[in-house]
Amino acid sequence: MNYEKKVMENTYEILMKEDFAWSYEFKDEMKVQLVTLLIDYFTDIEEYEKCAHLSKLLTNLGENNENMGEA
Repeated sequence: MNYEKKVMENTYEILMKEDFAWSYEFKDEMKVQLVTLLIDYFTDIEEYEKCAHLSKLLTNLGENNENMGEA
């Protein structure tokens, strides 16, 4: 079993849920790092539809916090 793929898929599914809300423990930088990691992973395995959804999430993170900085 490929545990890395399972973790990435599960994380993606959680982030894409309609009722998903970030825990207060996740700082903005951590959110960006996680989403960027997922985008890189799904780009490598050529799952571009997931990358598109994650890119929208990343854009929304930037719009919600002007002081976030560069990803």
